Amino acid sequence: MTHLSRNVFFALCILGNCTSLKAQELWGASNSNYAGTMGHDLNPASIVACPFNWEVHLLSADVFAMNNYLFLRKKSEAIRKSYRGEAIDEDRIAIRDKQDDKSAYVSAFAKLPAFMYSNQNWGLGFHVSSRMAFGVRGLPYHLANFMKEGFDFKPQQKIDYSGGNARVAALNWHEAGLTGGLTLNKDPSNFLTAGITLNYLFGLNGMYLLVNNLNYNVQADTLWQIYVANVEYGHAVPGAANSGSLFQKKGSGFGGSLGFQYYKNRNQEAYNPCPGKERKKKYDYKIGVSIIDVGRIKFKSNASTFAFNDLGTDWFGIDTVKLKSIGNTDSTFSRQFFGDATASKVGSNFPLWLPAAASIQFDYALSPS
Repeated sequence: MTHLSRNVFFALCILGNCTSLKAQELWGASNSNYAGTMGHDLNPASIVACPFNWEVHLLSADVFAMNNYLFLRKKSEAIRKSYRGEAIDEDRIAIRDKQDDKSAYVSAFAKLPAFMYSNQNWGLGFHVSSRMAFGVRGLPYHLANFMKEGFDFKPQQKIDYSGGNARVAALNWHEAGLTGGLTLNKDPSNFLTAGITLNYLFGLNGMYLLVNNLNYNVQADTLWQIYVANVEYGHAVPGAANSGSLFQKKGSGFGGSLGFQYYKNRNQEAYNPCPGKERKKKYDYKIGVSIIDVGRIKFKSNASTFAFNDLGTDWFGIDTVKLKSIGNTDSTFSRQFFGDATASKVGSNFPLWLPAAASIQFDYALSPS
C-alpha cells in the first residue's frame, strides 16, 4: 500500500467511526488570520500583512438559510432526506404562529479559482465566484399561512385582512473581482490596513415582488375577494416568453466592498511558522470594519415588469387555478384583473441591488498562538 493510500485509508477509518461531526459557518472561518482569499469577502483589508505571502484557491462553497416562520423539529433528518431525494415528514415541520411579519434569507456561493499575494506593505488578489441570494421581508403572517396551507385554511376564512410593505427578491449572478489593499500605518502599536474589492457582475436570473397594499378576504377555498391591490413585480428568469435559458446573461452591473483593520500592538515575529520555544501573541486585539456587497445589476435582456395599482376582483374558482410557468402566471393574473393577458406589463428592464451589509469584526488574543 502506498503512502497516499495509507493516509486515505486511515482518514476513512476515522470518519467511519464518528457518530457526529461539527463544522463552522463560513463567516466564523473568514475571521481567521489564515483565511486567505476567503477573508476578503468579509473584509478586503485582510489581504494586507497576511502570515503567508501568497495563496492559490481552487474551490469552496457555502449555503446559508434562515427564517422566522417555519422550523424543523428534532430528528427531522432534513439534510439526509434531501440528499436522498426523500420528503420531510409533515409532522417534523412546525410553524411559528406569532402574528408578526415574516422574513427569510437564503444565500449560496461557489468560489472558483482565486489568487492572492500579500506582504507587509500591500496585497493584491483576484477571484471568480457564482452566487445566489433570496430574501423576504415584511410578509404578513396571514399571507404566509395561506401560501403554506392553501385557501382551504378555515381558521383564516371569512376574515378581512390587510397587509403592505412586503418585499421579496431573488438574484443569481457570476462575479469576477480584484481586491487590493495597503498598510496605512506601519507602527506596530497602532497597525492599520485598508482594502477594497471591485467586482464585475454577470447577471443570470432575477426577480422581485413589492406588495405595497393588499386588502382581501378568503370567503371560501373557491373565492378570493381582493378589495384593493397595489402590487408590482418583475422577473428575468426562464419560463416566460423569450426568457432565455437559466445560464444566459440577462443583465450586468458593478459592485464592491471596502474595509479597514486595526491591530493593537501587532508583533510580526509571532507570525513566524517556526517560533521556537517561546510563543508570543500576534497582537493584543484586532478590530475590522467593512461595508460589503454594495452594487446592483440592471436586467435588460428577457426582462419584464408588471403593475397592479388600486385594483380589485372577486376571484371565483381560485382553488382550481394552475400556475404552470412564469409566463402562465403573468397572463393569469393580468387576465383576472384587467381582462387582458398582457395589460399588466409596464416595462422591460429593472435593477436589483446586491444584499449589502455592514460588518464589524473583533478578535482579542487571550493567549499566544
